[in-house]
Amino acid sequence: MEKYFTVEELSKYLSFAEKTIYKWVLNEEIPFIKINQTLRFRLSDIEKWLEKNKRGASSISSNAANVDLFQAGGAADSLAGNVSAAAVNAGADPDGGLNETAGG
Repeated sequence: MEKYFTVEELSKYLSFAEKTIYKWVLNEEIPFIKINQTLRFRLSDIEKWLEKNKRGASSISSNAANVDLFQAGGAADSLAGNVSAAAVNAGADPDGGLNETAGG
């Protein structure tokens, strides 16, 4: 039988606050099953959702081209500053994580 998570279990599995999981459910951003008033998350659905939402790993060839730009000097600091500013403006933690308190 396939594994199903509760909100608490999924929160621990993904390392996100339960509040965030509930927000994703409310906005229908994550696959879930509702039985009466109980939420469940099928492991295979969550794994597909994670894979669908993965960013950056498929663009290795374009990243290799950017290495030449960074090694040319100067561009790395400028671009890194722009990326950090864009991340903060988008509600992300500039150190690479998502800011769970952004937007509510």
